[in-house]
Amino acid sequence: MDDLIFEFIFEFVFESVFGSFIDGFVGALSAVILPLAVILLLFYFYHAFTWRQIGQKAGLEEDWMPFIPIARSLYRLKIVGDRPWKLFFFMDSTVSWLVLILGLCLCIRVGFLFIFILFGILYLVFMFVVTIQYRIKYYRVFDMNPLLVLPSLIVGLNMITMTIDAILAYTKLFDSKGFNQNAEEQNTGRGTEQGCVTGISGEYKGTSLPIEDGQELILGKDPAVCNVVLTEHLDFISHKHCSIRYMAASNTYTLMDYSKNGVFDEQGNPLHSNMQLYPGSVIMLANQDNMFRLG
Repeated sequence: MDDLIFEFIFEFVFESVFGSFIDGFVGALSAVILPLAVILLLFYFYHAFTWRQIGQKAGLEEDWMPFIPIARSLYRLKIVGDRPWKLFFFMDSTVSWLVLILGLCLCIRVGFLFIFILFGILYLVFMFVVTIQYRIKYYRVFDMNPLLVLPSLIVGLNMITMTIDAILAYTKLFDSKGFNQNAEEQNTGRGTEQGCVTGISGEYKGTSLPIEDGQELILGKDPAVCNVVLTEHLDFISHKHCSIRYMAASNTYTLMDYSKNGVFDEQGNPLHSNMQLYPGSVIMLANQDNMFRLG
C-alpha cells in the first residue's frame, strides 16, 4: 500500500512539475528549430546563387554545381583553374574537415598524442595556405587587388569577404578584367562575332588567326591533334600545349592549359585552365619564343 501511495505521489509530482517543464522545453525548441532551419536553408541557397553568378562571369557553364555541397567547392576551384585535389585542403569544403576529423580519430586510435597534435597542426596549416592561395587567384581573375585577401586572415571579418563576393556576383562593377572592360562593354553594347589570335613572336609573328564564335584553336607541335602547329622553338612546347576558345556573346577567350611547361601572361604570371581572357591579353607558351595576342 505504501508503495502504491509513493508511486502515485511520484507520478503526480513528476507529471505536474517536470512534465510541464519538458513540454515547454520541447515547444520552445520546436519554435526555435523551425525558423533556424528556414534561415539556414535560405542562407545555403543564397550562397549557391551567389557562386553561380560568379561562375557565369568566369565563363563556367555547370550552373547546377553550386547547389550541390561537394560540387560547389569543385565549382569554386574551377573558377580559378585550380586542380580538384585541392578539395581535400579547401577550408570551405566539407570534405577537408571530414578528412581532418577522420585523421585525428585515427591518430587517437593509434594512441600517439604527438602524431595527433602534429597531424592536426600540419593539416590546418596546409588548409589555410591552400585557401589563401585560392583567394589570391580568385581576386586576380577579376582583376582585383590581391591584398583583399587580408580580411579573411582575421577572425570575425568574414562579412567583408561575403560582401566582396556579393558585389562580384550581383553588380556590374567587376568582371574578369575589372572596371575598364566593363566600361568598354557598355560603350560597344555587344561583342564581335569573330575573334582573332595574332602572333607577336615566333614563326607566327605578324600572322592573325581568325577564330569564330565557339571555335577552339589548339596550339602545340603535334599536327595530329593541333590546328595551330608550331615547328620552331620547340624545346619547351608540348605536343598539345594549350587551346583558346572564343565566345562572341561576352567577347572573351577561354584558355585551357594541357602543357608541362605552362602558359603565362606578358609579365610571366602563370595562367590556368578555364581562365577567361579579354581582347588585348598576351599569352606566352612556356617562354617568350612563342607569344600571341588575343583580339
